[in-house]
Amino acid sequence: GRAPEPEHVPHLGPVATGLVGTAAGFTTMAANASGPIFTWYLLALRVDKRRFVGTGAIFFAVVNVLKLPAGVALGLFTPEIWALDAVLVPLVLLGSVLGGWVVDRLSQRAFDLLAVGMSLVAAGALLIPHG
Repeated sequence: GRAPEPEHVPHLGPVATGLVGTAAGFTTMAANASGPIFTWYLLALRVDKRRFVGTGAIFFAVVNVLKLPAGVALGLFTPEIWALDAVLVPLVLLGSVLGGWVVDRLSQRAFDLLAVGMSLVAAGALLIPHG
C-alpha cells in the first residue's frame, strides 16, 4: 500500500531548492559526491522512506544519464571500465533487492537515523585526501 500523506510537508522555497539543486549538480559532476546533499534535502522535506528510496533511484539514474556525454567527451569510458561495469551490474541488482528488503523492515525513525549516519560517513570520506 501507499504510505500515508504527512499532515504537513515542509516547503524550502525556490531559492533554497535552487541552491540545493545547483550544489547537487556541481558535486555530482565534479566528484560523484551529491549523495549527502540529496539525503539532507529529502530529510528536511520529511520524505517517507519508500519515496526517499524511489526518488533517489530516479534522480541519480537521470543525473547519471545526463552526465554520459561529458564522460564520453572526457574519454572516461574505456574497455576496462565497461568490463568492470559488466561484472558489477549483478552486484548492484543484488544490493537493490537487499536494500529494499532492509528498508521494508526499518521504522521511519530508524531509516532517518541511518540516512543521517550514512550521509555523515560519506561526507567525511569525501574530505579525506585520496592520493
